[in-house]
Amino acid sequence: MQSEKSGLVDKLKARIAYLENEYHKTLDAIKSATERGDFRPAPGTVRNVGEILEDTATRIMRLAPFDCVGLWLVDEETSDFKLGCCLPQGSGQIMASEFERLVTEGIVSLALTGEQPVFAAGSGADDRYLIQSLATASRVKGLFIGRLNSQQVLPDVTLPLLVILTQGCAASLENLELYRLLREKHAMLEESEDRYSNVMSAINDGIWDWDIESGRVYFDDRYYLMAGYEPDEFPHAMAEWEKRVHPDDLDYCRQQIQAHFSGKSSTFDIEFRFLKKDGSWMWMRGRGRVVRWDEAGRPVRMVGTHTDITDRRLAEESRKKLQSQLNQIQKMESVGILAGGIAHDFNNLLQVMAGSVQLALRDKSDDHDDYRRLQTIFKAIERAGKLVRQLLLFSRKADTEMQSMDINSSVRDAVELLERTIPRMISIELHLEEKIKQISADPLQVEQMLLNLCSNAADAMPDGGRLILTTENTYLDDDFVRAHIGSRHGHHVLLTVADTGIGMDKETLSHVFDPFFTTKESGKGTGLGLASVYGIVKAHNGYISCSSEPGKGSSFRIYFPVSQQEARTPKKRPRKVMESLEGTETILVVDDEDDIREITAEVLESSGYEVLTAASGEQALDVFSDQGSSIDMVILDLNMPGMGGRQCLREILNINSELPVLISSGYTVNGMARETIESGSAGFIAKPYQAKELLTKVREVMDARK
Repeated sequence: MQSEKSGLVDKLKARIAYLENEYHKTLDAIKSATERGDFRPAPGTVRNVGEILEDTATRIMRLAPFDCVGLWLVDEETSDFKLGCCLPQGSGQIMASEFERLVTEGIVSLALTGEQPVFAAGSGADDRYLIQSLATASRVKGLFIGRLNSQQVLPDVTLPLLVILTQGCAASLENLELYRLLREKHAMLEESEDRYSNVMSAINDGIWDWDIESGRVYFDDRYYLMAGYEPDEFPHAMAEWEKRVHPDDLDYCRQQIQAHFSGKSSTFDIEFRFLKKDGSWMWMRGRGRVVRWDEAGRPVRMVGTHTDITDRRLAEESRKKLQSQLNQIQKMESVGILAGGIAHDFNNLLQVMAGSVQLALRDKSDDHDDYRRLQTIFKAIERAGKLVRQLLLFSRKADTEMQSMDINSSVRDAVELLERTIPRMISIELHLEEKIKQISADPLQVEQMLLNLCSNAADAMPDGGRLILTTENTYLDDDFVRAHIGSRHGHHVLLTVADTGIGMDKETLSHVFDPFFTTKESGKGTGLGLASVYGIVKAHNGYISCSSEPGKGSSFRIYFPVSQQEARTPKKRPRKVMESLEGTETILVVDDEDDIREITAEVLESSGYEVLTAASGEQALDVFSDQGSSIDMVILDLNMPGMGGRQCLREILNINSELPVLISSGYTVNGMARETIESGSAGFIAKPYQAKELLTKVREVMDARK
């Protein structure tokens, strides 16, 4: 046992002696290097890898008589070595060849794994090489190879200095890499911070950080500024925030916060109104989440953002308003199409009834028992005809005689009539712009529109009130047009009819222009008055709106486009005084309604005419083909199944362009019939018509062709 201890002590003494010897060698090497000058790389003055390698190679060649030296760098991903620097210039090919040889012989691996430089024989008889790794404490950065003449003797201080220089080179390379990585990370951090700052600035979000237990809330400067406050103008406290939340939204905000605290929602996301410094309300969107909980599972800290969404909410409200307007317009268009179709079919029925009654009356004396009953029926038919004309006004299929006119004159004429008809406890006020611009309109329809609006206003003031009519020149810009679907930009004349009556609620207001919608008692209104007003305005390319509240009256605003030029009032040709409505010509009556064909034929035959009939366009062409030379005139219905009246007219005129064709339709001349009339017909008669009206029109057309 004693001998074992003695042997261990001897080994320790030997190791200590070796370390002391190496220490003294290092000191001697440093002293020698100091005498020779600075031998360490100067990383502060080095900017890249090439400069570090060249600086190291230059200093090594000062230490010993190397013929040439080379420094290789290792690629840490592929473990490949690449020659980075070689001195003197031009020796790179030789050193590259020797490197490959030393790798093959395993010398390079030995040098990379050892702590001390390794000597190896050269390929030439007089050459030898010194190999040393460029290594830090953690990894190998590269390799040094220097060539010496075999006769040259290295001083003792050379190897320690070589180790110091190669380690210093490796450290410089690693420091340079770390410096590069730090610069990249710093640049990424700056870019990230800059991007975050730009994003927050662009979206104008305010940041908040809530200490839930204390109730203190951090608001950043942007939070204050978006609401018009100066930074820190109100205290950083939850209670101060709640004071500025709209009272109608506060309970909702609290409920959503508690829902997030209880785990019912993963995040907090609400929209609410917030009081700005100027006293107005802005819309905010608040988003956030709890980021820290205590051991008992209670929320401790919550962070998030607030975004100004006022513009978006206003845009949504505007979009909803526009969508409502669009839905109303589409509804009115659909109802208008339906009303027009009903009017046409109803006119056909009225034509049959009116014609039958007129034929029956023709054979009855005034004192006949049935005469009074037939007259009553005929008057009812006439009232029904007036209702149909109102439907046609609504569906914009009524006749219009457009001319340049002064709307102030129409207002004064309507008021003159109203003053004799409306209750005296209703006062009428006029506010008419003196230099009102001309509009292109049908005076009769404008007058009917005014009477309908004013009569409704009077009905809304059973206990009296004020009826105010106003005219003014105005201009509808693009903003107005975008906000009011159906309007057109440009100069307009604005007519306003307002009252101080009972007003309407929102539900009633949404149906105010619907046909047959009325709030009046049974028997006191047809529900077509405002519907016809709507149709008249639309037929004049105008725009109408209504505003009303219960107990605050109603106001109708009608915009008429200003006339671009003086409209020419069509000159009516003086009618020729007819001595007789009878005739002997042959007339072809084309109508798909059996009763109408029969009654029309009977009226014409009773006045001396020869009558042929056809129930369709195809049948009319067959009759015309067989007896065309004897036919003097055609009475043609437009709306028939199959070929239809338009095509039938074209076919007839292709055969005989001089033949007079009288169009008969339940639509009006400015509705479906206009295109057909302009294509070559001789005239138009609207259903329902009286027997005398038909005979007069036939005679006019026949005589005009003579």
